[in-house]
Amino acid sequence: MKKLIFLAFVVFTGTVFSQTYTIANVPQNLIEDANSVMINQQVTVHVNDVNEMEYSYHSVLMVLNKNGKNDLLPMVYYNSETKVKNLEAIVYDEKGEEIEKFKKRDFLDISAVDGESLYTDDRLLLINYTATSYPYTLEFNVTVLTEDTAFLPPFDPIPNYNSSVLSSSYSIDVVPELNLKYKIFDEEGRINSTQNGTKSIFTISNLKSILDENHGPTLSATVPKVLFSLDRFNLKGIQGSTANWQEFGIWMNNRLLNGVSEIPEATKVKIRNLVSGENSPMERAKKVYQYMQDNTRYISVQVGIGGWKPMPAKEVDRLGYGDCKALTNYTKALLSVAEVPSYYTLVNHNSSKVNILSDFTSMQGNHVILAIPDGEDYVWLECTSQKKPFGFLGSNTDDRDVLLITPEGGKIAHTHKYTYDENTLKTQGKVILNVEGDISVNVKIESGGIQYNDRYDVEFQKIEDQEAFYKYYWDYLDNITITSMKFQNDKEQVKFMEDVAFEARSFASFAGDKMIFNLNVLNRSTFIPRRYANRNFPLQLSRGYLDEDEVKLLLPEGYEISYIPEPVAINSPFGEYTASTEILPDGNLMYRRKVIRYEGAFPKERYSEFRSYLKQIAKSDDQKIILLKK
Repeated sequence: MKKLIFLAFVVFTGTVFSQTYTIANVPQNLIEDANSVMINQQVTVHVNDVNEMEYSYHSVLMVLNKNGKNDLLPMVYYNSETKVKNLEAIVYDEKGEEIEKFKKRDFLDISAVDGESLYTDDRLLLINYTATSYPYTLEFNVTVLTEDTAFLPPFDPIPNYNSSVLSSSYSIDVVPELNLKYKIFDEEGRINSTQNGTKSIFTISNLKSILDENHGPTLSATVPKVLFSLDRFNLKGIQGSTANWQEFGIWMNNRLLNGVSEIPEATKVKIRNLVSGENSPMERAKKVYQYMQDNTRYISVQVGIGGWKPMPAKEVDRLGYGDCKALTNYTKALLSVAEVPSYYTLVNHNSSKVNILSDFTSMQGNHVILAIPDGEDYVWLECTSQKKPFGFLGSNTDDRDVLLITPEGGKIAHTHKYTYDENTLKTQGKVILNVEGDISVNVKIESGGIQYNDRYDVEFQKIEDQEAFYKYYWDYLDNITITSMKFQNDKEQVKFMEDVAFEARSFASFAGDKMIFNLNVLNRSTFIPRRYANRNFPLQLSRGYLDEDEVKLLLPEGYEISYIPEPVAINSPFGEYTASTEILPDGNLMYRRKVIRYEGAFPKERYSEFRSYLKQIAKSDDQKIILLKK
């Protein structure tokens, strides 16, 4: 994971190091399980006025192997409000001897925008260093002066999993009238903090690397860190307030979103004609959303604050593209023409369900969605996708606290939580087994909820990629040949249907007159999570789901059933599992399977129980049937 440091700009960060430092001088406990070691990090922030901040970052990272090479990316963002004063990177070999040095002039200067020129002054300075051997050490030094004080860099010393810290410090000095606020995340009390007049100093040292544990909390939720914010700040020449969420929302609504909603008259006429005769606001909203999807595309602004003030809706209308803020604002403007109210909404876009912090008012969120009031609840729109159904979010913005920007101010709300019985996967199949042990299969798969989100995009892939998707999905089967694929995307019901046919040679094995094969052909669980001698973190099952399978197996002539497994039923705090096989009147078989996964958090001591539960499922899914030649 690459760590982002926001300073009204974004800079990728890492660690600092002495030219004479070698791996022999690094404490052994910091090398264990580490891909990199943060030798020394020094961050200094001076906020001299509401529109003047200087930020200095000095870091050295010892990269122990190729997996640690991205723990420090020498990269800095700048624009017309942000000037890079000093910039250099130095590479040292394993003996601590300098082997390469990059001055500011050696850094690549590229656009921060993906492919288009919405924000022409947003730029990146970066180097791409390719190591020839390990370990090596990378030193990165940068000083930036900016007029934007909305984003204060956090004290966030651990850049990644498997990265340890020898020493890290953070100093911030703010003029009193701006009222510095901070929030410490450190349950174990590892951060030392001191106050010296207007200067706040935070230090930490000797942090062992954190391992990425299966079904554990995110790195962000486990590492010690400090977040900072000012009551008064400047953003692209606009002064604002984070005294509380209400004031912040009023500022954003009146200053950032004001004046960017105008739609060309010709488009207004199109929208009015489009929704003419529709009395239901939600039906009008569906038509407007489809219009937006049909007439725009998404581009990504890689870093920076260019997207905080959306591009005017009339520009999106003219160009046909925008980033998340621009497309959300454009959709909001179109809905307004259709007389459907909606709210611009800040959200943390992350599969790990990261909340907007309700008790710490600051510039939060890395994405924007739209909220349409629907009684006591909201219908949520993802405006960057040309494919998603109306009102469907998916796994990057579901079930988390977000911030609505309303004329009355900012309001915390919660996005839709997809329950296990919404996250469905229903599999119906027919498997024909011949005397050579080969199978011909026809299968229909219907997915909903988050499982819909995981699968619907296959329809838009190239044929070779679609075939690769299914070969990976059924990777426990050898010699697969996909013979046909058909898809139906019911966006109204949010259901995705797949109709796939394939053949697999040598599915069954032979032992004399016996033919042996696996009952579970189409949805076999094979994953057993890693065993931990000493697990560090709680068990988190972030989303539930429901799988239901019904597969008919047509047996080859000349064989009779010799052995068939008994039904299996497993109940646990983590879910339920059943599997059974019925002998049909015609002598063939019907295999039925049902899996329910519960969402929940459990003490780390229960991880081994969870692992045992998954092993039981895998064992059942691997059960064999034996046929005997007549």
